[in-house]
Amino acid sequence: MEEDLRALLLGAPAITELVGPRVNFGRHPQGEPLPALVLSTISDREGLTLSGPDGLQRARVQIDCWAASYGEAKRLSRAVRDLLHGHAGG
Repeated sequence: MEEDLRALLLGAPAITELVGPRVNFGRHPQGEPLPALVLSTISDREGLTLSGPDGLQRARVQIDCWAASYGEAKRLSRAVRDLLHGHAGG
């Protein structure tokens, strides 16, 4: 899931125009320029039924938008929301 989410974000011109390739899980590398996205897995649970695991995962990911100014971070946040709001698929 992590790779797919990162690829989705990096495949969106509205986002890459702002951050380039700087979309990372866990932390933003020290010394790298801003703006950037930092993704953190908040929860990751396996789906269960009365018969056992159902083969599905339910995960929550927090996306932090880092930039040199509030306005720049807000533009990045809006681009991420526009991409992900209502998104369905792989």
